[in-house]
Amino acid sequence: MTHILLRCGIFILVCNVLAIAFMFGVRAMLRPEKDTNDVIGYYFSIIGTIYGVLLSFILVQAWNGFAAAESYVELEASSLGQVMRLSQGLPQTSRASLRQAVGQYAEAMVNEEWPAMQRGETSTSGTRFAAGIWRAVSAVRPVTNSEGAYLGKTLDSMNDFSNARRMRQLKSRQSLPNIMWLVLWAGAAITIGFSCIFGVQRTHMHVLKLVGLTTMIALVLYAIWEIDGAFSGDVVVSSRAFSVLSTEVRGDYFLLDAK
Repeated sequence: MTHILLRCGIFILVCNVLAIAFMFGVRAMLRPEKDTNDVIGYYFSIIGTIYGVLLSFILVQAWNGFAAAESYVELEASSLGQVMRLSQGLPQTSRASLRQAVGQYAEAMVNEEWPAMQRGETSTSGTRFAAGIWRAVSAVRPVTNSEGAYLGKTLDSMNDFSNARRMRQLKSRQSLPNIMWLVLWAGAAITIGFSCIFGVQRTHMHVLKLVGLTTMIALVLYAIWEIDGAFSGDVVVSSRAFSVLSTEVRGDYFLLDAK
């Protein structure tokens, strides 16, 4: 958290220094007068409204994408937890292989998949262990009607697991298009630039208002940048769901729960 706050503070500081330098440059070259403020204010209100709506919309979209990625991770892990619970109703010979496959997958997610997603990749071990879980389920041969019913529910949970895994991998590769970043930066420059050409006699009041506007825009831009990549950067979706699952599998939590 300290690292994030430091980077955010530096980013806001740099933006404010550039904005203030631009303001003094405009005042020195154009020498804006108060009688132009009505016209400038009219255009500034239009530009500010358009950019404010755009900025808030993209922030909400970025947060929704981040929240969706979290939900896919939780569904992926909870589906495997459900598979482990249902395995207690499967033949005894199938439980050990299924337990081993799920445990290996959970550990691979924490130790290999998450670091790989930080680099915009996916781990081969995750794919291999996911296939191993499917092989373990496919090898189940129910003897009784009860075991057949448990196998059917296990397959349903496996389908949920595969779908969540696929969506999580897709989310790990998604990010805001470059054209949208261009729009965001250009909009910020135009909005802040227009606020610099008001004719204000009290320079310190003009600087104070400019700093407030620049800080707000920079803060939102930084938030979008941090949560845009749900699995890369400083603010990422946690792998804690798989850490918990791995601990539960190693500790025979599901076996005890079945009792």
